[in-house]
Amino acid sequence: MSVRRVLPLSGVVFLVLAIAGFMIAGDTPRSDASAEKVAAFYADNYSTGIAASYVLAWAAPFVVLFGVVVGTRFWRTAGEGIPVFPIVVISGAVISGAGFLAASALHFAVSEGAKHSYSAETLQGLSGLDQDAQVIFTGGLGILLLGAAGVLTHREGLYRWLGWTALVLGVGIYVPFGVGLIAVALTVIWVVTLSITLAVREQTTQIEPTVT
Repeated sequence: MSVRRVLPLSGVVFLVLAIAGFMIAGDTPRSDASAEKVAAFYADNYSTGIAASYVLAWAAPFVVLFGVVVGTRFWRTAGEGIPVFPIVVISGAVISGAGFLAASALHFAVSEGAKHSYSAETLQGLSGLDQDAQVIFTGGLGILLLGAAGVLTHREGLYRWLGWTALVLGVGIYVPFGVGLIAVALTVIWVVTLSITLAVREQTTQIEPTVT
């Protein structure tokens, strides 16, 4: 099996690492938790906090790689002008990767802060930033999805279905009141489906014809 056919599975690796990171982190205090509760939690969970931060950091390069694979896979059929949507896909992946690195750094900082006896108020502030870092990586995923919709909706077969699904999920991620969380959860299925679809394609140098 060629490396080119394996690279799309970077999306699956990304999801495994991201989900593992959040599971290791556990049920962290919410943004409205008291300073004392935040300090006690991270002091009691130092090892898991550091482990979670590293796993989340490892997820970052794989989401970027997945975005580059998707973007370049359809780059040649984007038209004679600037391939706008493939660039959007790659940009969204880079933003999402940056978000995971930010979340990793903040989680590492609050865990180390608890070990080195930072004030409870300082830890509370870092924890709040840690909780809100999700806006960066979910927002990046939304951009990736919207870009993917632009490159996939005019294809045939499963690609076209994935394109319209990406459009719905890309919009849904930015909707509050729990809709965004559902969209993120369904994005997991979308990434796995697209990753496997790209990986098993036998004709790696051809793109399905566009719908006329």
